Order: sequence, then structure tokens, then C-alpha cells
Amino acid sequence: MKAGKAKRIIAAALTAILAATGSISSAITSNANNCGGLIEEDLWEPGKDEVIQDPILHWAIRSSLNAIKTEPRIKLTSNIVGTVKEISYSLCAHPDDFEGWSKPYWIDSLEGLQHASSMTSLEISYTQKVQSEGGGTEKLDDLTPISDLTQLTRLIMMQDGLRDISSLEKLTNMRELNLSGNHEISDISVVGNMKKLEMLTLDTNNITDVSMLADLEKLENLNISDNNISALPDLSKLNNLEYLYASSNNLTDEDVKKIGGKKDLKELDLKGNPGITDLKPLAGLIFLNKDKTFFNEELEGEKENLFAAIGVNKLLNKFSINHMQPSDLENVEKALKVYDELSAEQKAYLDEGRIEAARSNKELVSNGEPPKFYDEYEGDDEIRPVLDRMEITVVDKNGKHMPGVKFERQARVTIGEFVTDEDGVMEIMHRPDSDHYTQIITLADEELINQGYVAIPEKFEYETRDLKTYTVNNKRVTGLEQHRIMLVLEKEYVDKTQLKEVLESAKAVGEDYKYTAATYNAYLDALKAAQSAYDNTEASKEMVDAVAANLKKAISSLKIADELTKLKLIVKDQNGNAFTRAFKFQIYEAGTKKNAWNGFSDAETGVAYLEPGYIGAGEWTVDACYEEPYKIDTFNVTVAVRNDGKRYYKAVDKRDVKADFEKEIIVKALPGGTSDKDTERKPDSTVLRKRIKEALAYKQGNYTDKSFRNLQTAIQEAEEAAAKAGATQEDYNAAAAKLKKAIDELGEPANTVMLELALERYADYGKDYYTPDTWAKYQAEYEYARRVYRDNEATQKQVDEALSRLNAAEKALKMNRTVLQEILETAKLLKEEDYVSGYEELQEAIAEAQAICDDINHAEETKVKAALKRLQDAIDALQKPTPEKPGQSEKPGQSDKPGQSKPQTPAVETIKVTKINITGLSNKIAQGKKVTLKAIVSPSNAENKKVTWKSSNTKVATVNSNGVVSLKKKTGGKKVIITATAADGSNVKGSYKITSMKNPVKKISILGKKSVKAGKSIKLKAKVKASKGANKKVSWTSSNTKYAKVSASGKVKTYKAGKGKKVEITAKATDGSGKRKTVTIKIK
Repeated sequence: MKAGKAKRIIAAALTAILAATGSISSAITSNANNCGGLIEEDLWEPGKDEVIQDPILHWAIRSSLNAIKTEPRIKLTSNIVGTVKEISYSLCAHPDDFEGWSKPYWIDSLEGLQHASSMTSLEISYTQKVQSEGGGTEKLDDLTPISDLTQLTRLIMMQDGLRDISSLEKLTNMRELNLSGNHEISDISVVGNMKKLEMLTLDTNNITDVSMLADLEKLENLNISDNNISALPDLSKLNNLEYLYASSNNLTDEDVKKIGGKKDLKELDLKGNPGITDLKPLAGLIFLNKDKTFFNEELEGEKENLFAAIGVNKLLNKFSINHMQPSDLENVEKALKVYDELSAEQKAYLDEGRIEAARSNKELVSNGEPPKFYDEYEGDDEIRPVLDRMEITVVDKNGKHMPGVKFERQARVTIGEFVTDEDGVMEIMHRPDSDHYTQIITLADEELINQGYVAIPEKFEYETRDLKTYTVNNKRVTGLEQHRIMLVLEKEYVDKTQLKEVLESAKAVGEDYKYTAATYNAYLDALKAAQSAYDNTEASKEMVDAVAANLKKAISSLKIADELTKLKLIVKDQNGNAFTRAFKFQIYEAGTKKNAWNGFSDAETGVAYLEPGYIGAGEWTVDACYEEPYKIDTFNVTVAVRNDGKRYYKAVDKRDVKADFEKEIIVKALPGGTSDKDTERKPDSTVLRKRIKEALAYKQGNYTDKSFRNLQTAIQEAEEAAAKAGATQEDYNAAAAKLKKAIDELGEPANTVMLELALERYADYGKDYYTPDTWAKYQAEYEYARRVYRDNEATQKQVDEALSRLNAAEKALKMNRTVLQEILETAKLLKEEDYVSGYEELQEAIAEAQAICDDINHAEETKVKAALKRLQDAIDALQKPTPEKPGQSEKPGQSDKPGQSKPQTPAVETIKVTKINITGLSNKIAQGKKVTLKAIVSPSNAENKKVTWKSSNTKVATVNSNGVVSLKKKTGGKKVIITATAADGSNVKGSYKITSMKNPVKKISILGKKSVKAGKSIKLKAKVKASKGANKKVSWTSSNTKYAKVSASGKVKTYKAGKGKKVEITAKATDGSGKRKTVTIKIK
């Protein structure tokens, strides 16, 4: 097999698997300096004792182990291959790159991969692009070596000439399978075993039957385009399907009906299916992206009609017809208005009955009447979660939607500008990089900001996981929330946080009968006033504070009534479980059993509220009704009558009671039941079945694995109990109790955002700067918090506890103040004549440090740290004179004479560099620009602090001896690593990765107030103008920090010392462009 002559280096991006994922002998060291690119000289002829004999596969495995070049050469034994986690080789996609090679550049055999027992991902593609000697193409057609790799979760084999995939039968843990472009695959029956598949790509093959895909319930992305498929599988179980590509097949309108039930679909491609003529079944797919939906050209007009109808259904999805509320009327009105504006052809896509039902109920609700219930729209209140994007409605303080308002999204740097639509809604689709950083939405409308508007909340923060919304403002979300940002004039904003907290506390108030009428009525009045003020956008701060205080006082003033007007009985079976059918009590005159009356417990809660009988005062006995196949421990109640004729319970079993009395009742089954079987009350599974239905609605992925498994076990046992022949009420009670407990204990994946931030702060501290005891405590809490953070089963309570403990330990850190004293003494020994610059600055730092050391035990820790940093920086900045060349150190006549030689300095041990940290303006610099890096050497008293600079890729950037990095033009998007190596022979290195940005910052403007009272703060906003692919982050500085300081986010804090002064605040681009903007702040 001849492979032609080569371009020596192939682009590394196509094989980027460099991270060592297995364990290799410490004798093996990686010398690869080509980022994984294939060089012909790196192809080895495998030894006979190696399990991998294919040279290219051998290279691909070495690439995955970061061992392309090793000394001695690595041998791919079964043990070594067993450590490999991922293999990727796709270089055959560009055969022209191998022109003139003398060696094969494609993988011919997978033999030996049967030993890859740890491999979870295998990608080998484009073998078929290689021309074989016979005029055909190369093929990789034997998959037997990977047939037993059951741990594989990802297999990509595109355009490899595959025909038979039956060897994949055992790979049941697959989550992603891509067999695109193999042309000859026809039988995919083995795919039906892969129940965990989330992404399946089978386009451009010869497949006719896809019925086996019907049970792949986890499938999210399916591509079966360009085959010979005449019918889609049953899609009823594919409830997670979001992306369906089925172009160029033989599908018909019957398949369109199947697709119409997939309510979560976002992208759909049905182009090239001539049998499809009717798109009406798709009108309910409200999440379809119009730009990612494709049909034949002759259906373009129908596509427009379809999406006009989808627009109406989106609005109808915002409310429930059967449970319409006054708060829904705005959305109802909007939906009906849009519907009325449709053409007749567009209206034909919609359910006219649903429209008329909405119109009718709108009239009823508008007139204060309850909505009519329509059986055919019983499920319309199931609002579908929105997690693939953020939908944020922007309103003013009166709730009026605000169109045309500009906002900015940031994730470390500004990455996009968004404007609210005509309905005041801002839609932000999640991007592939959204999972990496917290996304922050802030107001960026210069006109509104200048008018004094602020956004509430000021920052709208959210995080995503797997491109689905995970948290919003540090709270877990379900996708059913309606997110809002309110814009209000800063002078008119009233904070209602405290009022909201008091309103929440009111939910703990008990039943009304438990309290005296006077205190409960006062509470109701206070509650009504508080709720009214909370809803009133015009409420003043004084009003809000007053009603909050009044409600808080009313709650604390609630007084338990002396008279018990309702007897609360908590009914349980003899196993201690709540009784889940209505239990019938009989209350009769004590001793005579006359004048009996009945009361019932609530089946759902198991609680009965019994009011006194209709007869006058006396003794009454509470018993189980004769219809009940149960008995209870009977008890007597004493009923008294007030002068106004109102009855109440004065005593229970001769003991006086007050209004907060309640009693637990245990019901015990009668052997054989009642004597009258016709009237005997029978077991009832209604509550149990209702809870089963509720439990089935909970979705995996929203909860921890353990708690969701417990729920599934409880559901299974509940279903068995509900279907059990001859089941007793105790069976139903037990199953319902276990199911309720499992639901209550469902643990949402803990919100670890704040814990993650606290863990990140660890890097800001150093062991040497704190006392051993406080550092040991902080270190221990850090390790504990890190374990909790990594525990996928950790509850929110555990996360909160870990965060609390870590924060407490961090706060308790005490500065090791002797560090400052030690460095100060070292600094004092330095002599002026040894340096050509920096000595004056050092003396200033010494003076500041000395002042603090003179009162070290009372100095503020922040001042100690600041003095320490300034002193260390001053020492690092000292510059020694350049050494003179040999023969130039003395002038004629100045050589030492006998008896005049200088005393020799005793020899001392040379102090070498142990660590190098590199700092710079930022690590995202515009192409064609420069940035100066600074190497900070430790320890500070190292004798030789010089470093040599080196660039990993001079085609991207060069660096001179002073650390000035120059980015080359046309390098946008590429990365380079700048290394500083100690010149003292210690070989200590520090590195700094820089990304070359495609575009520079063009202009910076600063928004915000230009005057502020002394001692107050204002927020400035930097508006950065730049093209896409620029680093828009800025750094802030103040011209006089005694008068005002500015934070990294642009918050200016002024001091009383600055009253009557002016200070300049500057925002400077960090991309090396040199762009900056300065504003003058007047401190009043």
C-alpha cells in the first residue's frame, strides 16, 4: 500500500487528544512539541511483543497518552492499552495533506483494542476518503476487537466503509453513536439494545427499518437523513427528543402526525420527502426554531402558515383555559388578538374550539365569574418548562412591558447585546460555551441609564449545565419560572425584601379557630395591608416599613383562644401511617348512645375537624362509626354553651382544653370486620393512585440519583399495592406513606455556586502568611468543603453547612505578623550602592512597614497585608547595574596594591529561585498588539532574579528579553504559552497562556453619574465598542485613592477626605489596544 509524499505536519486540531488519561511509568516522558500533529517520522513499526500492530492506531494511542515522542520508546502492552480512556483519529479527512507519504496514514485494523478495558470514547473516521490501489477506497470493516468493550459510551465512526455493525450488540452503555456516511449499513437492529443513547447519527446509509428505535427513551438527538426509510418508529416513548433530522427519505403525512406529538422538538428537517404535504399536525410544537426547520421548497408557504399558528399556540401556552385567573387576562387578550389577525389559511392550523373556549372564559373571568371547565382541554394547564434559553420580561414599576431596551450579557467578558422585543421580552439562547462561566445580564441602555433608571435585580445571573438553565440568581430553577427584570428610577425604588420575608412568615400561622377573634382579625387586617403594599408599585418606603412592622407585631400578638370550637383529630392506622380514606366517626350522648351524629376525616390529610353537636351542653362520646371495620379508643368530650348559644368543647376526658388542642387517633382493624357486610366501608385506593400520578410527573435529572431511585422504588411498590387483589386499607396507607416520604425527600442537586466561589478564594491565601493553628483549621475545612462539592449526592443542607464552616474558618484566619517583620529586616540590609533604580521606592515601603511593625499587634490585617505586598513588590522591582566586561572593571592605577587589598566577604550559600509567577494585563490580547509580562520570583532574596523568556509558537507571538509579548497579525483565536525560566540554573519555570483575539477594542465610554456625596458610592458602567471576537474586559483605576477607590466592577467608593475634591476614574482596555476613557467625578 503506497501513500504518497507528505506535508510533514498535519493540523493538530484534528487529533486534539493530549491529556494523559492513563497511568504510564514515570520513566516515560512526553517530548511532543507539535500539539498532537502527525509527522511521518513519528510512525513506529510496533514491536512483536506489542498488542497494537497497526502503526497509525499505535500513534493515535500514544497521542492519547501524550507520549508521541518518548525515550525510551513506549511499548503498547495490554496493561498500557488498558489505561487508555479516549482515542481519536480523523486525519484521513484531508488526504491531500499526505501527498507523497511513503507510509500508510489510515488505520487498517482495530486489532488490540480488545485490551482497552478503560476506554469510554473511540473516534476513528474518514477511512473511506483514502483511495486504495485497486481504484476503490479503504475500509475499516471489522469491528470485532471492540465488541466486548461494554464500558464504551461514545463511538464515532464516520465514512469508514462499515457494512455490518452486529459486533456492537453488547455495547449497551452507549450515549452517543455516530455512523454517518458509511453508505452500506442497512441492518441497525443492535441499536435497539442501546437504551442509554442520547445522540444517534445514522445519516447517509442504506437503512429501511428504524422500528427498533421506539424504545430509546433517553434519545435527544436523532439523525436518520439520506436513507430509504418509509416510516418513522413509534415516537410515543421518545419524550426527550429535541432534534430530529429525517431529510431525503420516503416519509409521508402519517409520519408528520407522529412528529406532532413531540412537544419538545427544537429542530426538524424533513426536506426531500415528497410524500409530505400536510404540516398542520406540527402546529403544537411551540419550541420549534423556524430557522432550523426545513421542508421541501413547495411547502415554503405552508411553513409560513405553520409558524404563524405556532406563534398563537406559544401565547396560549402561557395560561390554562380551565384554570384561568385574572392575572392571565393580559396573555389571553394578546393570544386572541394575534389569532384574529391571522389569515383563513393560518387559522386552519389551529384548534378553533380552543380559541373559542379561551374567548368565552375570558369574558367570565373578566366579570368576576369562575371559568368553565372543558374536558377536551383538561391537560392544557401543563406548562412545559423552558430550559434551553432564558426568556426575561422587562417591565416598569407598574408591570408595563418595555420594548426596545438594551441589555448586555457577560461571562468574564462582554459577549453579546440583546434588545427586548415588542412585548418587552428578551430571549437569550444558550451557547456551547454557556456551561463554562456564570452568565450575567446587565442594563446597557445608555439613554435609560442617563435618565437615572436602574434594573432590579441589578445583575441577573444564571448558570447552565448541559446547555440547560440550572440556576438563576443562585437558585435552582425548573424552567417553569417567569423571569422578570424591573426598570425603575433609582430615586423611586423601594426595597420590599423585608416585607416579603414577613409575608412568608405569615404562612406558618395556624387555623383561624385557634386564636381569639380580636387578635386574629387584627392579624387579617395587617396581612391585607401588607399584601396590598407589597403589590402597590407606588407604595413609599415609609409605608412598606410600617406595614411590615405592623404585620410582624400582629403575628407575635396572636393569642390562643380559651374555647375550643373545633376538635382536630389526626387519624392513623395501627402501623402509624396516615389513614388515606375518609374515616367515619360517630359522636353520641355518653352512656345512652342517643342523638348520634357523624364526622369524617379528610382522605388526603388524614385529619378530621369535628364541631360540637347540635344538642345542648353535656357529655359526648367519640367513637368509630358502626360501618367502620375498625375500632378506636373511645373518649368523652364535654360540650358547654355560651350565653349567646354558641357551643364549644370545654374538656376532653374531664381535662379542660384550649383552642390549640388536638388528638391523635389510632384505628385498629376488627377481626372479621363488621357484622353488616352490606354497609361496611371498603378499602379505597383513590389517594394512593393520585399520589402515583403525582410521583410519575417527577423527571430524572432534576434530582439526585439516590433520591430519584428511592422514588422509583416507592412508585413500583405503590403500583403493586394498588393492583393487589384483596388489598387492605393498611396496604394502601403504607404505600401512600412511603410514596409521600420519597416525594418529600427528593433531593434536588444542591446549588453549589456559593461554595464554588468560596473554594476558589483558597488560591488567594498562603500558608506562610497565617498562624499555624488558624491555617490548619482553614485547610481542614477547605478539604471537607471540597469533598462535599465533588459529591453528586450531597444535599443542599450539607452544602450549606460546608459553606458556613469554610466561611467561618476563612474569617478566623489570623495574619502571621512576623512575616512582615522578617521581610522588613531583610529589606533593611539592602544597600543603595548595589542598585541603579528602585531604592527610593523601597525606602518608602520600608517606612510604611516599619510604622505598622511598631504597633504590629494592633494593626488591621488588611493594612498588614497591603504593607507586605508593597514591600515585596518594591524588593522585586530593584534593578542592579549591568555587569562590566572583563578588563573594564578598573581604571589604570586603581588596582589593589600589596597591603591595600579589601577584606573578602565570607562565602555564603547561594539562594536560588524556587518559584516564578507571571502577571500581565490580561491573557486575552488583540492580534497585532503587545502586552508586557512581569515575572515575580520567589523567594524574594534569591541571589539571581533574572529570567529568560520564550514563546511556544513564534508564529503566534514573540517575546523579548524584557517580557514584552508581541502578538502577530492574523492569529485571532490561536493560543500561545509564554515561559519565563530562572537564569540561575535552577531550571524553575513559570508560564502564562495568552489567547490572540480576532479584533481590538475600538472605543470605551463610561456611563453613570458624575457627582456623588462624600462617603457614598456610585456605580459606573464601561461601554466597550468592539467587533465580535474582542476582549471587552476593562480595568478601573482612581487618580487619588485617598479620595475615592474604584472596584473591579466599576463601583466608586468615596471618602469624607475627598469632600469638595475631584477625582479621575479611568477604564482601560485589557486587550493591549491601549484604549481608555477617563471621567471626572465631583465629590460633594
